[in-house]
Amino acid sequence: TISRVQGSSTPVSTNYITLPGTGLAGQDYGKQAGLLIWRHGDFADKTIVIPLLDLGGGRMPIRTFTFQLTYMVGITLLDGAFQTAVQIADVHANPGVVGFKKEFECRGPVKT
Repeated sequence: TISRVQGSSTPVSTNYITLPGTGLAGQDYGKQAGLLIWRHGDFADKTIVIPLLDLGGGRMPIRTFTFQLTYMVGITLLDGAFQTAVQIADVHANPGVVGFKKEFECRGPVKT
């Protein structure tokens, strides 16, 4: 979930993408990429769903991929982080379970 906080006087946007680590797109998770836009006055949270895949390969070790925000326009990230690592637990034991939760908070420009 990505939240806009502290100001909604101007539109802001960011692209997002998943990048492979030890986990591979199309094999361990569904590759995602897109654009998030908050228009003037929009404070609605934006949720991105990244499907975890089970291709029937039996028990697998923990795999990782990266979720990254790119090409931010009018946005400052409150914690300064623009990417985070995601761990995929054993899909057979816990279908759909991701090994972490990270919430990004985006601050748009504040009109003075």
